[in-house]
Amino acid sequence: MVRLQKLLAAAGLGSRRAVEQWIREGRVTIGGRLAQLGDRARPGDDIRLDGKKVELAPETPAATRELLLYNKPLGELTTRSDPEGRPTVFDQLPPPRQGRWISVGRLDVNTSGLLLFTTDGELAHRLMHPSAEVEREYRVRVRGAPRREALAALELGVELEDGLARFERIVPERPSEADAAASHSWYRVVIKEGRNREVRRLWGAVGCEVSRLARVRYGPLQLPDDLRAGSWRRASALETAALVGTVLAASTSIHSKRKVQPPMQVLVSSDHTVTSSEGLTSRVSAAVTDGLAWWSDRITRVEVHLSDVSNHKRGKTGKRCVMEAHLGGLKPIAVHDEAEVLRIAIDGSIRKLQHVLGHELGRRKATAGPSPTPRQVASVDELEQLERRSKKKS
Repeated sequence: MVRLQKLLAAAGLGSRRAVEQWIREGRVTIGGRLAQLGDRARPGDDIRLDGKKVELAPETPAATRELLLYNKPLGELTTRSDPEGRPTVFDQLPPPRQGRWISVGRLDVNTSGLLLFTTDGELAHRLMHPSAEVEREYRVRVRGAPRREALAALELGVELEDGLARFERIVPERPSEADAAASHSWYRVVIKEGRNREVRRLWGAVGCEVSRLARVRYGPLQLPDDLRAGSWRRASALETAALVGTVLAASTSIHSKRKVQPPMQVLVSSDHTVTSSEGLTSRVSAAVTDGLAWWSDRITRVEVHLSDVSNHKRGKTGKRCVMEAHLGGLKPIAVHDEAEVLRIAIDGSIRKLQHVLGHELGRRKATAGPSPTPRQVASVDELEQLERRSKKKS
């Protein structure tokens, strides 16, 4: 026995999410009783949707699976019906042999290109799930010429309203004479998620406007050159096998290994004017790691240098803390702060670095709760005590 939503999705009646919604709305029954989320069933059970019996063939989904490649033109909606009567992607499709067509992902009304349809709901669900990390490739035209820093940020990651997002690859294309004259730039970009209007929002986050967008690849399947806009063709056995193989490979990878993010390194040094110790270095490292934890997946290392500084005007000697954050291929970000005591200089440098990183890499918006506020240096009292102890020992 399998879960009801998985059984109906595999039969091509809808996506798992859609079936779950039908169950919540009381539209599905099993053996004369209302179905509940978590119910299990077999193909031979009396399952009804809106009172009509659902015929589930005992054949495996692979035996009845159908797959279409469709070249979506501009102006069509990725929906089964539109209250305003606008054209939809389903209007041009042939009737399936069994079940109904399920779109693998969506393309907005102003985006054209490759859209896949299948009658295998389980396959569609796995292809669309973010954990599968199936690549989607797009050709995009943007207005103007994006700066190199903007392109680097798009590959490194920028913060959108629904979380961090990035392009896996950005490959420039040579524009036509007309595009060059109109100050347009062409790129091929690859993402591994299917969030709503993700490509457009990513470019918009760095101040670029998308003027044309088309999907040219989904996983291993390319948009055929001879497939005209508004036309479809059935996938070959080899194309279907390649697509299914992508899902199986992703599933095996997820269960066999976990991605390990290398820890952010914190290197602490000091001039001979600042008496250091192992305990002091440890506390500084912990404070920096804690204060910059929000960006730890983007920072490879942080170099901290402590020194004395003389203020000749005031006749006082204070402390200086210089911090330099290294961000992979980007130019390092360096800040410094001065104060009478070391802990305040360290705290000030962390705050300045937080501000710059928040501006350069983006800060997560408050969706589930308030945005995190910059934290004080961890255990500042202990840090101050360690500094005093180090001076006494010297």
